Amino acid sequence: MCCVPFCSRKGRHKFPKDKQRQAAWVQAIRRVKTKFEIWTPSEYSYVCENHFTEDDYHTITYAGRLFV
Repeated sequence: MCCVPFCSRKGRHKFPKDKQRQAAWVQAIRRVKTKFEIWTPSEYSYVCENHFTEDDYHTITYAGRLFV
C-alpha cells in the first residue's frame, strides 16, 4: 500500500536510497512518526503514482541518453 497518509492505493515507487532524495520524499509526503521523531521509510515503503506529476517521470533509452 501507499505510505502517504490517508492514501489507500497500491504503491509502486520505492523510496530512493540516496539520503538527501529520501529526506525530500519524506518531507513531501508529510508523514511523521511522532511530534518529535521523523518517520523513516523501510524497504517495504512505497508511494503510488497519484503523488507524482508527469514532469517527475523521465524516459531513459537503452543507449543511455535521457529524454524528457
